[in-house]
Amino acid sequence: MGIGLDLPDEVYGFGSWLLWVLATRATAVVDETFAVGPARPSRHYGIVDGHPVPTPSLVAWLLTAAEADLPVYRLAQRDSRLYERQKVLRTIVSRAIGGEPRLFKDSWLLDLAAVCGLGQAELDLLYRCRGEEGYMVDPDALRAAIAKTLEARPAGNVELRGKYVAERDLTVTQYLQERGPIVTSLFQLPPDISDFTGRNLMRDEVLSLLRTDSEGTHAIVISSIAGAAGIGKTALAVHIAHKLASYYSDGQLYVDLRGAGDDRLDPLAVLGEFLRALGLEGRSIPDDMDERSRLYRAGLAYRRILVVLDNAASEAQVRPLLPGSASCGVIVTSRRRLAALAGSRIYSLDVLGQSEALDLVRKICGDDRVNEEPDAARQIVELCGCLPLAIRIAGARLAQRSHWRIGHLVDILANERKRLSALKVGDLEVRSSFSLSYDNEEGEVRRLFRLLGLIKTVDFAGWVAAPLLNCDQGTGEELVDRLVDAQLLDVTGRDAAGETRYRFHDLLRVYARERLAEEEPPESAATSERRLIAAYLRLAERSYMRQWPTGLRPEVRPSPRWP
Repeated sequence: MGIGLDLPDEVYGFGSWLLWVLATRATAVVDETFAVGPARPSRHYGIVDGHPVPTPSLVAWLLTAAEADLPVYRLAQRDSRLYERQKVLRTIVSRAIGGEPRLFKDSWLLDLAAVCGLGQAELDLLYRCRGEEGYMVDPDALRAAIAKTLEARPAGNVELRGKYVAERDLTVTQYLQERGPIVTSLFQLPPDISDFTGRNLMRDEVLSLLRTDSEGTHAIVISSIAGAAGIGKTALAVHIAHKLASYYSDGQLYVDLRGAGDDRLDPLAVLGEFLRALGLEGRSIPDDMDERSRLYRAGLAYRRILVVLDNAASEAQVRPLLPGSASCGVIVTSRRRLAALAGSRIYSLDVLGQSEALDLVRKICGDDRVNEEPDAARQIVELCGCLPLAIRIAGARLAQRSHWRIGHLVDILANERKRLSALKVGDLEVRSSFSLSYDNEEGEVRRLFRLLGLIKTVDFAGWVAAPLLNCDQGTGEELVDRLVDAQLLDVTGRDAAGETRYRFHDLLRVYARERLAEEEPPESAATSERRLIAAYLRLAERSYMRQWPTGLRPEVRPSPRWP
């Protein structure tokens, strides 16, 4: 460890050694720092026998000066950018001193050595201590060790002025005792699903993205998974997060933001819970959103933590919860594509393929039953529209009733009026999952959704919204787009005329017809249907007229047209 270090027996651990070294081996520079600039207020230092004792705040100011390549006295200029950086560093240094020494970077030790004139013996000591288990600072032992060392090796003679010295004792004692418990690991993920099936390509892409080395960049990696109700977004996100546990070795934060319902979480409350998980006590958590966000980002800085924000309602709900350090990764799930979330990679999740859906049935209710009735098992998959939630419920019902033939459940699901009622087991239900998306939309959007249930074709063009609602075409197509955004309609492509085509998922069509029967007055539904037929007649008439030269057109029977 070098020659000339008289190491006190009372001091153990990196945090104590760091404060001891700065107080007793670089006192002239430390005294000067305390005598000027923003390091002057009493919260940044304590006094032992007339000499200043460094605190985490002072260490952060020294590192700030080194990073900005400024002499210590320039800190007196109170540059706001320096203050923001010092806040971040102070949080990390506090944790390093308080029991997590590996957070203190090699470059920071070299910076302190340069600013404070530390020798190789001091550096060797700090490097060695940082690699060992961290110990909480014992303020009384540190006070005694500093006083003992200063008595044998007097510090520089710098006069400390003002009331700060007179009114405060060893502030480092107070500062460290105010901190909450040290949290070295955070594992908040729900359990992984043992029968997780499919999604291999998307899973591998997201894993590759979130394992990207962040060295040399300041941007966090955000993966956003979007998809309809029951499509399996949460299952995929949790499955991926478990596979990344060793890469994000400092832990994982998880929250269900409840974005699809009326009880969505306020990001202010979520930040409070995250800060408590990071070790802050309630009285230390500020009330202001911006202050909580800054403290949260500082707590995650330079740590390898994965943040999973499940079931987000909007970008505004997500932004305050994003880390600021490139060492962290983020997975967001939402029923909407969060396109305004800067820097995110969006993945759109679709239903399972037929073979994957059949594999899921096998995993839930057993190979033997599927092998006995393979055709019936395929019909179950088709009647569920390959929707993971519906297949899981159907498989669970078969597992629950081992005496049922698979064909019996097929007969139940084949009845469209009973299908959604049959897709319920325990607390899992397809209808309630759809209802969260439907109820979250405005009145005209909901009305269009249920009126589209009148259409018997597989797909349709966006212009049909106008006659159904008796509105102009622009308004109708805008409402169709809102249904797409809410994952209540799918886009299938374009037709020969260049019109975008839309379709319902099979189960969503059943749900739309349920809503139509329960919420739309029969006369209103009939009027909308007549307008739609009249619009089709108008379109057919215009097409027909183009096929015939003037004077050769056959007589067209009069009937209502729209518009």
